[in-house]
Amino acid sequence: MQRGGNKSAPAAVEGVMGRSRPLVDSMRRLGADHVVVRRPQQRCHRVGNTLITNNNNNQFVSLKVECVRYDLFNWRMYKGIQYDGTANNVKPAVCPKSGVAVRELGPDVFMADSEFVSALGDIIGLMSDGNHVMFEVFDHPPFNITGFNCVHSTTLGKNNGYHAVCSGGIRRHDLTDSELHVIKDGLDLARNMSYKNVAAQIPFGGCKLAVHSDVVPLNDLSKLGFLAYFIDQSKCFTGPDMGFLPEHADKLRKFTHNIVGGIRGTMGPTGTHAAFGTFLALQQACLARFKTPLSGKKIAIQGLGAAGFPLCCHVIKAGGVVTVSDLDQSRFNLLKKRFPKVPIKTCPPKDFLLCDVDILVPCAVGGIITRAIIPKIKAKVIIGTANNQLDATSVEQELKLAQMLHDRGILFQIEWMHNTAGVIAGWEEYINQTNAKPANIVPLIVKVCEQGTKENLRKAKQKGITPTQNAYNVCEAAIFALPSKL
Repeated sequence: MQRGGNKSAPAAVEGVMGRSRPLVDSMRRLGADHVVVRRPQQRCHRVGNTLITNNNNNQFVSLKVECVRYDLFNWRMYKGIQYDGTANNVKPAVCPKSGVAVRELGPDVFMADSEFVSALGDIIGLMSDGNHVMFEVFDHPPFNITGFNCVHSTTLGKNNGYHAVCSGGIRRHDLTDSELHVIKDGLDLARNMSYKNVAAQIPFGGCKLAVHSDVVPLNDLSKLGFLAYFIDQSKCFTGPDMGFLPEHADKLRKFTHNIVGGIRGTMGPTGTHAAFGTFLALQQACLARFKTPLSGKKIAIQGLGAAGFPLCCHVIKAGGVVTVSDLDQSRFNLLKKRFPKVPIKTCPPKDFLLCDVDILVPCAVGGIITRAIIPKIKAKVIIGTANNQLDATSVEQELKLAQMLHDRGILFQIEWMHNTAGVIAGWEEYINQTNAKPANIVPLIVKVCEQGTKENLRKAKQKGITPTQNAYNVCEAAIFALPSKL
């Protein structure tokens, strides 16, 4: 099977622009609704920037293809909720124990299909590059919704005593995005979550749920029921990410306990907590780089969303001189309404990294720090909430980019060391449900985000390596010490 991997990914994306869903299209043509790819997570050790594995890292253990009949979800909802066609009439119902009819299909017919094999080859290549243990597809053709369960590691979640063995957000991509882009983003974020959960000191592996669909209406309980099924079958607990609103989490809780966050959740939106933790890390980074507090520093913030907006508020209250960048003018207007007497500049998103400021705070999309842009960056610190800020699909690529930043005198710490407070809040809500309280997690947020950043920066300087290199050295031992099994 041809290996996709990092080098072939750009060509693969270019090749599917006119036909953006080769894997799902071939699944639908061949009659499969569920595909699972499993591969072993290798025992590893790091030598410099290279992660050495003991076995052939390109092998995968098994391929499972199923036809799953989702007909029941149109009227009889998952988790025993019955829906009669109107959004206001939802009532408990007794569903058959065999709520989903499954017919397993032999993989031979699929492996003989060139389009299916080609699409799967790209994915397995990406899994091999990132050392992921599982990739899973849940497709619902009548709804035109596809869910990708991207699992990087389950090591920390094994035998943790909970239904969920992994943790990671659920993100939606529009159907205009190519399938490979959606999957690559999900795999990258799943790898990020493995390290984030180690840094957050919670007993779960790392995953990401990526949904490829149009906007899911809040009153479409049939589609929400399918998403709940997708979440539960993925054996993770999750929270709303880009493409989903906090209100989606509130609605999904009718069908599953494995969704956290939301307006009505006991912990509130997780972005608020992520902003607080990142602000604590930002203060430590400022002291480490400038030897002075944050007050008076020129700070550019990209993204005024669930995390960026409250983080911007923290920075303004601490005396930072703020420039913001967001495509949504209404978010800037809301910020000005909150701080009418504070001068706030704006810059186009395309110019964010080029701002003449002391500190850059990325809080929107990932992959913005590229090899080409690093020589043009004027800021001396980059600390933000955005996931996967470095344009990389492997740890090795991240370490090289982090070294480039370091060589230019730019203090950068990989984001999963400090944007962990959101997942800590989700963990509190998942474990304690209605008894969860924000006050319970403040000591852990301070320990992980403030003290953890201070210590990571100190040790990196002491060892003469980048903060990102030191963070990986510490966390990889926990993830790769033993082979992971699902």
